[in-house]
Amino acid sequence: MDPEYVVNTSLPYLTSKLEDAGLTVQLGFNKTERTMFLLLNDSVKCGINQLINELLDAEPDAHHDL
Repeated sequence: MDPEYVVNTSLPYLTSKLEDAGLTVQLGFNKTERTMFLLLNDSVKCGINQLINELLDAEPDAHHDL
């Protein structure tokens, strides 16, 4: 799976679903640890590396379910 596809397609879907649920969402990067996270409501930090790896290993048709 192309990492650019995941970042440009699947993550916007995820963030839009969270925003639809009433959360403010920001995507962040920790350059030192080379990890990605979501910052929810400016206070809750959620690591998404495992999700990114699962998306990279899955076919695009399975992304919305993940």
